[in-house]
Amino acid sequence: MRETKDSGVEWIDTIPEDWFVVPLKTEVSFGKGLPITKENLIEKGVAVVSYGQIHSKMNTGSHLKEELIRYVSEDYLQKNPECLAQKGDIFVADTSEDYDGVGNAVLIDWDGDVFAGYHTVIIRPRNKQYSKYLSYLFMTDAWRSQLRSRASGIKVYSVTQGLLKKTEIIIPNSVYVQRLTDYLDRKCSAIDNIITKQEQIIEKLKEYKLALITETVTKGLNSDVELIESGIEWIGKIPITWSIGKLSLLFDFVGGYAFNSDDYISETEYQVIRIGNVKNDNMLLDSNPVYVSKDTAEKASRFEIKEGYILFTMTGTKGKRDYFFTCLVDASNLCNKRLFINQRVGAFVHHKDVCAGYYKYLLKETRILDSIFLYETGTANQGNLGIDTIRRTKVQIPPFNEQCRIAKYLDDKCIKLNNEVEQRELIINRLLEYKKALIYEVITGKKEV
Repeated sequence: MRETKDSGVEWIDTIPEDWFVVPLKTEVSFGKGLPITKENLIEKGVAVVSYGQIHSKMNTGSHLKEELIRYVSEDYLQKNPECLAQKGDIFVADTSEDYDGVGNAVLIDWDGDVFAGYHTVIIRPRNKQYSKYLSYLFMTDAWRSQLRSRASGIKVYSVTQGLLKKTEIIIPNSVYVQRLTDYLDRKCSAIDNIITKQEQIIEKLKEYKLALITETVTKGLNSDVELIESGIEWIGKIPITWSIGKLSLLFDFVGGYAFNSDDYISETEYQVIRIGNVKNDNMLLDSNPVYVSKDTAEKASRFEIKEGYILFTMTGTKGKRDYFFTCLVDASNLCNKRLFINQRVGAFVHHKDVCAGYYKYLLKETRILDSIFLYETGTANQGNLGIDTIRRTKVQIPPFNEQCRIAKYLDDKCIKLNNEVEQRELIINRLLEYKKALIYEVITGKKEV
């Protein structure tokens, strides 16, 4: 059994007898990346990696993925040679909006020239034999807990060279380094391959779900039904028993109330639903919730959300279509709370003989969204949709009973598909946790390989 000793540092407890704890600054040198704007990026040139790419979900830390690469011109290389990486360098993002992202890093194992871009710190191991080992070490929460405890900032966390120089690392006996990293490469590669296959299946399930919804809400459940021209070019053919009409024929509209932020108080049963609380088919009541008093709520009683309303968001980023999210309100959303619509959130209130469940699906159909966003207004950055635009949007109108059957069919199918996706996401999360634990056990000498 391997002999161990007390490391003398809080974050690591014991280490193998022939391993060492040293300041990071004694084993590496430091450099800083070059500020680069989107306008400086070109299609092909000198590879560049900036902090956003280091924070990317594709980044595994132990090597640079080709998908993370962007490019700048040769001029940057000539004017700023100090920002050019060497193979075996490690880039650390020096800024993070996510506490868990503090210390994110990636090993540069690229054969060509790679530039350190915006908000990156270059860590250059003095002994390249330890490059891969350090890249794995930097992935552990144990090491990164040092950075998190010292990182400055509130909404944005900063990881400076000065902070990095104060951290301590463990160094294994040089005899073990290659063995450790080869073992982790093999194991992590196998885990990553399984994760990739699960992600591919999830993507296919999501594609199938989208295709199923689109086909069902536009053609119905009877594949043998006669189709006729709708008279609307972008809608195309519809079943012979269906009709076309404006959304205003099917729904009344409730716009949001302009609550004053000064009226917001600590938690009550009266919650204000803002843009960030509404996503497609999901009301995020715990996302930055705000509340008002009973008196304020009573003044806004006309804007109270009821079961069966379809909420929608009316403001987002111009040109990105990151809004007009729709969510059908059910009883679970209203449990123990009364909810009120804030400005730039609206609600569809369905008429008699209109099935809101059918339209919660149809309003996400690509051609409907194309029609609505055709009339997007706003500034260079902020996009807006007006009630009048939404009201005059033309949609399919199946007979009421058929609307209900379609809604029930899609609910049943989507529940099964969503459950399948959730199960595979659970598998991925378990694999990621196992990978994380494995790296920690090996890289700190607790598991002998």
